[in-house]
Amino acid sequence: MRELLEETGLKVRVVRELGVVEQPSWRVPSFRDENHFVHAVPTTPTREEWDHADGAIHCRWIPLAATTSVFAEHGVFLQAILRS
Repeated sequence: MRELLEETGLKVRVVRELGVVEQPSWRVPSFRDENHFVHAVPTTPTREEWDHADGAIHCRWIPLAATTSVFAEHGVFLQAILRS
């Protein structure tokens, strides 16, 4: 919830935990990152598009589909969300 607020400005509630993926860190050589994935929904109304962090980040909603492209292994739990 904190990370989503920091990255997008959205306040959310977690619907459910989807899982954890451990992978090599992109920041620290020889370190492994643990990425926690959750299904979350906004708790307040949102616009279709918005700027966050004084315009440094432009956010927008996109349709979620089985063919949605996501970074690296971050799409591993996409099917779990689509089935719900």
